[in-house]
Amino acid sequence: MQRITRWKIASLGLTLAAGLTLADAAVAQTKLVEQAGFPTPDLSNILNLIADRTGFFKEEGLQVEVRFSTGGPQATQITASGGADIGQVTQEPSIEGYDKGIRGKMFYTQFTRLIYHIAVPADSPIQSIADLKGKNIGVTNMASASLIVARSALRKNNVPIEGDTFRPVGFGDGAVAALRTGQVQALSMWTAAYASMMRAGMTFRFLYHPTVANIGSGGFFASDKTLAEKRDSLVKFGRAIAKATVFMIASPEATLRIYWKFNPAGKPAGTDEEAMKRGLVEMNALIPLYDVQKHADKRYGLADMAGIQTYINMFLEEGVIPRALQAKDVVTNDLIDEINKFDQGKVRELARNWK
Repeated sequence: MQRITRWKIASLGLTLAAGLTLADAAVAQTKLVEQAGFPTPDLSNILNLIADRTGFFKEEGLQVEVRFSTGGPQATQITASGGADIGQVTQEPSIEGYDKGIRGKMFYTQFTRLIYHIAVPADSPIQSIADLKGKNIGVTNMASASLIVARSALRKNNVPIEGDTFRPVGFGDGAVAALRTGQVQALSMWTAAYASMMRAGMTFRFLYHPTVANIGSGGFFASDKTLAEKRDSLVKFGRAIAKATVFMIASPEATLRIYWKFNPAGKPAGTDEEAMKRGLVEMNALIPLYDVQKHADKRYGLADMAGIQTYINMFLEEGVIPRALQAKDVVTNDLIDEINKFDQGKVRELARNWK
């Protein structure tokens, strides 16, 4: 009950203590406020939890307070206006908000591929995006960024978009029910939403956008003012997150145990062995989003600037933004070299021996 209470405290915007004692907290030299682009703690902010529980934040002299938001646009606005130092968001709010005065940049790109893609049941006769002609596609809501990506994917495959092509179905059980009852024949959501359904037993075939699927667009955002005034602290934050990423990839099992210890309600039902088996289904769906090893440049947090430009151009093609932007207006790699100055082998050893 004590740990569950801590999650509730964190959701009210108080310090995400993660089990630190008052004496530990007092050691922290610099406090940073992070605004998460989701409403409650879950695996979306697992890197923060790892960085806290392992002491990576403490090693960097940081105390990180995590607050929660209704979504990425709100978190981006709060961060850009100085209400937080860092926003954990995807790229779309700063792209769409640039002409409305949003000024800031993603300084650490945590994903190495796009989180948005289309899914159909594994036994579906639909094999490609072209096969979606005349079909209905479920989205969480009609304002979701996944809808923009799906709409673009259909256009690029010459699939006509009708008035009822996309239907709001929510996510989780509601989305599964919409698929099983035939209300929709496909879903357009994001990797974490699919991963939670896979943990519950769903199996999918994924259909990817033809030009932006391998572009990572989610990570950590700071206002231009914060980037100028707190550069060193942002480097330290990014380094702790990079260490947490190496830890997670090295030991998904240890990652799950850290998460379950802090949030027991997140552990699947059943024996410990059954819970781990189901939990690893979800983790193994998420981990490829973070893995840099398949890339020519293996620095953690690095943004593909040419790819981000392609992604921005897609928003222009879809009429979401009124004019072209440059990738450098919303993303920077200026901190990446310093962020990657740590011993990855030491972190992997810690993960493998975690108790």
